[in-house]
Amino acid sequence: MNCPLINGIVITNIPVIRHAWNSLRIPSCELRLDMTLLCGQVFTWQKRTLNDNTSAYFGVIDGSVVEMREEEDDVLYRQLQFDPTEKVDDKLTDKIRSFFNYSDDGVKLKTLFKEYAEIDPHIFARIYKYYPGVRVITQDPFECLICFICSANNNVSRITLMITRMCQKYGSLIGELNDSDFAPISFFRFPNLQQLSTATEQELRDLGFGYRAKYIVKTVRMLIEQQEKIGSDFLMAMRNEPDRNIVIDALCKFQGVGCKVASCIALYSLEKFDCVPLDVHVLRLARIHYTSLMNEDDMVLLDVKGSVNAQKQKKIMDLFVSVFGKNAGWAQMVLYGCQLAAFKTRMPEELRKDIFAEDQAKAKELAKKKKKIKKEKVKEEIEEDEDEEDEEIEEQSIENLDVKREIVKKELSEYDETFSSTRVTRSRSRALKEIYCLEESPQKKIKK
Repeated sequence: MNCPLINGIVITNIPVIRHAWNSLRIPSCELRLDMTLLCGQVFTWQKRTLNDNTSAYFGVIDGSVVEMREEEDDVLYRQLQFDPTEKVDDKLTDKIRSFFNYSDDGVKLKTLFKEYAEIDPHIFARIYKYYPGVRVITQDPFECLICFICSANNNVSRITLMITRMCQKYGSLIGELNDSDFAPISFFRFPNLQQLSTATEQELRDLGFGYRAKYIVKTVRMLIEQQEKIGSDFLMAMRNEPDRNIVIDALCKFQGVGCKVASCIALYSLEKFDCVPLDVHVLRLARIHYTSLMNEDDMVLLDVKGSVNAQKQKKIMDLFVSVFGKNAGWAQMVLYGCQLAAFKTRMPEELRKDIFAEDQAKAKELAKKKKKIKKEKVKEEIEEDEDEEDEEIEEQSIENLDVKREIVKKELSEYDETFSSTRVTRSRSRALKEIYCLEESPQKKIKK
């Protein structure tokens, strides 16, 4: 664990300098912290409940420790400084607004969500009002890549614990906050590429990363090789690539990264807002409620619990974009978040039961339809196989017949030469010719 240095001396128990509160000038309809920071798109922020029953959110942005609180129609922040010799970041406001993808000419949720409600009156229009201010963030791509490699077969709490342990072992300690309102919080910079390159698979396994440990070690090695090859940050360069499928394919080359994880990285760190990560929650709504996604020709219609390969995921993303447009990833935040245990109770129970009761009814109907389609498909495949078998038998019969014809021709030639005067031989010769279609029978000639 690294501790802050002042003039080369290790400093511990540094009294924190709490700077003045500043306004982000972001209204409540555009940013609410709880769901934005704690729904699983970032794993290094912490929420604390204060003595006055309000909440504070703590995290690190570009090396600066930040405390944030919500006002009725604004969000406030202040920098927590642990090193008195460190210069205060005068561009921190802009960095935080950028982190939340908020700018005067950027995505405005109030306008965007109203458009989505008109497009989707059945689901989105009924639920979005309970989830205001849920923004897509843009975090450091390397941090995002490592965190989402850890997300496979995992939950938010465990991922957060794993990343905290990683930061403690390989990152740099900024300082520790001791507050009477809550337990102490230690703040670390997320380890950079060079720091994490010292990690071994066994060390990460000891920290609880399991099979993901080898993926992280191999991915770090690949990134270092890429950096040496192109001479720049490979992940940051991906922000300039406009085609999300090219970005997804490039990310899938890293160990432990499939299409869904790649979509998360592209959306939450590379500004590919047309990416729609397809977890089980989003797929459930997509299969049941969005009829435009039930495209049998594209083989998107699947059982509710069925798996979806990369090719089909890309097709479903294309269809989501056809419904919600170039910022479809922002719609995904609401469709995904409304089903999480921590946030689904924001919807009235009656509405929740109504939507998910429809889910169950439509799921059964869809399963029946899928079963029927599957039976028809199997029947077609069997018929095709039978046709192919018949063709193969016919081809084989023709081949065998040709061989037999050649043999008969040879035999007949020998018979004709040796026993040409014998009536029996002439009769046999004529019969063989008829059987193997070497000569038409007298009856056939008459019919013609």
